Amino acid sequence: MRKTSSIAALAALFAACGGPPQTPPAQAPARDTAPAAPSASSAVPAVTDANTASDAGSVATTALDASAASPSARACAPIAASFSEPVAFSRGVVTSAVPRVVGEGPGLTAFHEKLARVARGGNTEKVRVAFYGDSQMTRDFISGAFRRALQARFGDAGHGFVAAARPWGWYEHMDVRHDVTPKEDTPWGIFAASGRQLGDKIYGFANIAAETSRGGATTWVATAYGAGASPVGKTAGSAEIFYLKRPNGGGFNVLVDGAKVEEVSTESETVEPASVRVKFPDGPHKVEAVVKGGHAVRIFGTSLERENAGVVVDSLGAGALNFELLAHVDSATRVAQLRERKYDLVIFLLGTNLLGAGSQRKWVTAVLDDFKKALPDTALMLMSPPDQGMSHTDSSSNPAVARLAKDLKDTADAEHVLFWDFYEGMGGKGAIRAFVRTGLGEPDCVHLGFSGASLMGTRFAAEIVRGWKAYVDATPEAGCR
Repeated sequence: MRKTSSIAALAALFAACGGPPQTPPAQAPARDTAPAAPSASSAVPAVTDANTASDAGSVATTALDASAASPSARACAPIAASFSEPVAFSRGVVTSAVPRVVGEGPGLTAFHEKLARVARGGNTEKVRVAFYGDSQMTRDFISGAFRRALQARFGDAGHGFVAAARPWGWYEHMDVRHDVTPKEDTPWGIFAASGRQLGDKIYGFANIAAETSRGGATTWVATAYGAGASPVGKTAGSAEIFYLKRPNGGGFNVLVDGAKVEEVSTESETVEPASVRVKFPDGPHKVEAVVKGGHAVRIFGTSLERENAGVVVDSLGAGALNFELLAHVDSATRVAQLRERKYDLVIFLLGTNLLGAGSQRKWVTAVLDDFKKALPDTALMLMSPPDQGMSHTDSSSNPAVARLAKDLKDTADAEHVLFWDFYEGMGGKGAIRAFVRTGLGEPDCVHLGFSGASLMGTRFAAEIVRGWKAYVDATPEAGCR
């Protein structure tokens, strides 16, 4: 259930495991140098259809059919070559070729088509990507570099989802700000499928939930500093807060730049996921959820987005997460939220925390069943885990990683989903030693540091763009349909 609130009238108020310990440079610039998406003024004229629902409940805008516009416009013009230029990344440590995405299944063509429509500039569509991971992802380094590369090319449609109440001290997203109030002696109880667990198993689609009944407890998200080095994430035009409705649920207020714009009750006769969406003029903003007190409120997180076309990447990392734990999440709630989120590509970078368990196929299958039910036409992708050492003091590659990579590839084939070999992408056997030696990996011989994770996120983005280019080259009318 989604609740939408427009606050245009208030426009005048708006001003325009253990996790890896490495701290990144302050919002370091992206390595990718691809050009940004074209402006709407260069696109095919658009018409607004008030009877068609677009992403997040706003009015849909669709491009006029070029063949109807004029006889001379029947031929589909080529997409600007700048969109297809290779993504740039450092080749100093990892010299091997970037692995190809392999496999089959529904959704990949639709994903490529949607990117092509965005590249043509004639709509306000958003290409939504979900990127699940374990502690390698709780600092958004891999997914953050991936987001930067795609948004630089296809457009910044917003940062996407951030978990509520900073679930771990090291939990941090790139190109956005987020925290809790008060910070000392925080009243928020943090729950996760891979941590402190809930009896009802309702963690939301991100597998993390925050709960409190203390009045004044606040979780907030804000755009990146305009004067900082962030290449994306400096503005937003809407925010969606995801929460749980249930009997005896409490209430919270939504504040934008300090002004209350919405009052939300989570009281309900039934237990169900819900969300509230507020819109505001595109610009720098801070969005807060402030608990009223009395009865408990459970909040999953907040997504910052923009109204323009482009890419949104939800980084959904949870410390110590694996496929077995991911399978033990309330299915009905997850399916309902995934249907609302409408992802075009869902990626799973998991496996590090079950190296000794043998085949993970039964757990992977159980998880994929939920995603296939919720998103039957969406591209799903498994990744092999990163290389890791034999121990925290021995950087020799653990042979279990290579075995798990093969098991996940075989599982992807059996489940008819996509597969990308992250393990080979970082260099395969011996990669973690090279990463640690050059500062790309953490001294624990498990986690990638900021530079190493950013490199891998960008290498993956390069393969996504390469695959899209191959599709566009073979389908000149891509995005015109």
